[in-house]
Amino acid sequence: MALPESLDQKLYHAEIHYQALSAAVNAYLNDSPAGLVEQPDSTPEMTHHRVQGIKKVPGQVGLILGDCIQNLRSTLDYLVAELALANGTIPNRKHMFPIAMNVEQHRNDFKGEKLRGINPVAVGLIEAIQPCWMTEPKDSPLYVIDELTNLNKHRRPIVTGIQGTTAPPIGNMPHIVGIVRGADKPGSPVTEHVFRLWVGLAEEPAMNAEVVTLVEILTAHLRNVILPLFEQFLK
Repeated sequence: MALPESLDQKLYHAEIHYQALSAAVNAYLNDSPAGLVEQPDSTPEMTHHRVQGIKKVPGQVGLILGDCIQNLRSTLDYLVAELALANGTIPNRKHMFPIAMNVEQHRNDFKGEKLRGINPVAVGLIEAIQPCWMTEPKDSPLYVIDELTNLNKHRRPIVTGIQGTTAPPIGNMPHIVGIVRGADKPGSPVTEHVFRLWVGLAEEPAMNAEVVTLVEILTAHLRNVILPLFEQFLK
């Protein structure tokens, strides 16, 4: 899809921040920031470990993450401005991309000025992808983008922390590996398990999500799912 220049620039800046985020996370993980500490209740058959952070995740990680997310949110608002222009309407400060989490919010958003002067078919598409129609609205990538943007803009930098699990990694998420020994249950053979440590979100919209992978997923959702819906109106 050939994007209008304003949208293309916003996504480009989001991707620049993404590269900086990936570099900051990898630099932190490469500096041996945490490890696994065996706990006193461990036995030869059943070891019990706890993740122990030696170095806190640098504050710049949350700041860069906030910049990534805010560029994604702005891309949605720029989309509304471009849709207005394409339909012969001059956008004003009230134009923005609504993200409605419930029917009442949807009713207010879609009867107000946020989408005034936009092609009614485009408005219908924006309406159809609102989180309020989902069984679990908080599973919507639009909700995650909006909630983290508001948190970062109005309250504080996004909080992150070191996380760990024996589960397989998601995609190419940055992580470091440790080995733990234990049995699945008493009496079972003792085996070695790979334990992965990564930088996760410590915020409710996507608690524990690996931060670099989260930005990848949200960016891909905008570029590959949301924006192509409106290509026909932006030619």
